[in-house]
Amino acid sequence: MNEGIFTNLKQIQDHLSERYRVTYYRIQKACERRELVERRGGGWTVRTVEQWARAFLVPLVDTSPDADAPSLSAEEQGTGPLGSVAEEKLRHQSRLLEIQARKQEMELQKAQGLYTKTEIIEDELAARARAFRLGLERFGHESGQDVAAVYGATPKLARKLAERLGFRTEEDLQRAQVLIQDFLLSRAPQYAIFFAEAVERLLDSYATGRWWTDEMREAWIKMEEGGAHE
Repeated sequence: MNEGIFTNLKQIQDHLSERYRVTYYRIQKACERRELVERRGGGWTVRTVEQWARAFLVPLVDTSPDADAPSLSAEEQGTGPLGSVAEEKLRHQSRLLEIQARKQEMELQKAQGLYTKTEIIEDELAARARAFRLGLERFGHESGQDVAAVYGATPKLARKLAERLGFRTEEDLQRAQVLIQDFLLSRAPQYAIFFAEAVERLLDSYATGRWWTDEMREAWIKMEEGGAHE
């Protein structure tokens, strides 16, 4: 070899054989396939040879972190009385890999917005329930006079009701109209009370503590069981 350049395939084999499983024939085929490219001036540089070896050859000693675990004896591999130990190790490693894969998948789905913490959903539903209740209660207070108007609290409807009750003179009609309007408007607060009680009965079914679907009930049980093991 001259100045970091291999001039023949035997030199390449001698250089790599202490670290890689390699034969003369394998190097020859690599040159034919253009895996190992010769320099323009002839020969092969050390850098080119090393890059090819790392990409295509199997090292004699695996230096990757995955290969740091101690090798198992025949007994530990399951061919002797200690086989159960090796099997348990393999099962444990398999479980760890499965948990890691599920965790990574969960993190990806969370990043994609497919999963949300249960506490966030509970807070959102609670806020919606409060807004829904307040909206209904406010409707009862604010719509009392409108309901009274529907049943005759407006001047026009009150006069029609007075006429149907038999009042004939203008003076009697006006007096009756005023009395009818005053009476109906005085009942508006009662409507608000009636509506509030109806709202309580309506919302009571939402606060029973039970789920409305089997799927949600089963999902909630699983969530609680999972939290109990943390």
